Amino acid sequence: MRDFLVKIKPKTPFHIGEVGIGLEGSLPWVPSDLLFSAFANAYGLLYGRAEVEALLSSFLSSPPFLVSSAFPFFENKLFFPRPLITPKLEDTKRLKDLKKMRLIPEELFKKWLSGEEFSWETDSWDDELPRQELLPGVKLDRVNMKSQIYYRSAYFFPERGGLFFLLRLKEESLLNKIKGAFNLLGDIGIGGERSLGYGHFKVISFEETTLFPPPEADSPILTLSLVVPSPLDDVDLESSYYQLILRGGWVNSPFVSQQVRRKAVWMLAEGSVFSRNIRGSFLDLTPEGYPHKVYRYALTFPVGVILDAEGS
Repeated sequence: MRDFLVKIKPKTPFHIGEVGIGLEGSLPWVPSDLLFSAFANAYGLLYGRAEVEALLSSFLSSPPFLVSSAFPFFENKLFFPRPLITPKLEDTKRLKDLKKMRLIPEELFKKWLSGEEFSWETDSWDDELPRQELLPGVKLDRVNMKSQIYYRSAYFFPERGGLFFLLRLKEESLLNKIKGAFNLLGDIGIGGERSLGYGHFKVISFEETTLFPPPEADSPILTLSLVVPSPLDDVDLESSYYQLILRGGWVNSPFVSQQVRRKAVWMLAEGSVFSRNIRGSFLDLTPEGYPHKVYRYALTFPVGVILDAEGS
């Protein structure tokens, strides 16, 4: 089993929508379920329907790899989701400010997970993160054919920035095919508004890493992916720290032209913390009558975390 850190350089703005927010809402990172779904489409285009269906079915029993969400980086600085446990700050007055952050740099992230007391002096790293803009567009009213202005949200990345994700490979024979699919995905694009040229990128590095060794089976973990615990995980949510996220969207298949809505599902957000390691789920959410299986990736990408006796 090997871990890889994959960096991608956006060529165009990204629009990663959220359920119920409309085009005005967008995320500055790519959630793991969307990243995996887009990868699977590219894999199917590149290697054919039989190959991608065999790959996807293998995730139901023994996942050949795990993938995190894709978070921003700037130069050599990686950003991670804010952990949902209370940090041990030397200056507790700054706790309120820190909890407003959605993304934090690697150094602070690791201190937070260590369970040790630490100080926080940097007020902001906004210049190193993607910049959100509202862009105008025009559409025609279908009833009276009058033009209407609307706005869509997009994130623009710094010249020396981009996105990265972690990939934990268990099936070594898949490595070159995975690389090929992600290279193709850069040309296809990811997220919304691809017809306007959004979401295109180039894979700039695919390097082995020991950033976060796999945690032990019974040790506390933080997830770097969206997750839905499976019944076998037997998760005690009362001792967990999590945020619920509703995920929906559209089924986008390279083999079927019909567009249907994905079944919405509640997931636990990146940064959620559990008292022991969990597997998560690979959900079969196939719409009735759809020509092939439709899955949602909801497996954990676990990172070890130290919890005190009170669980925080």
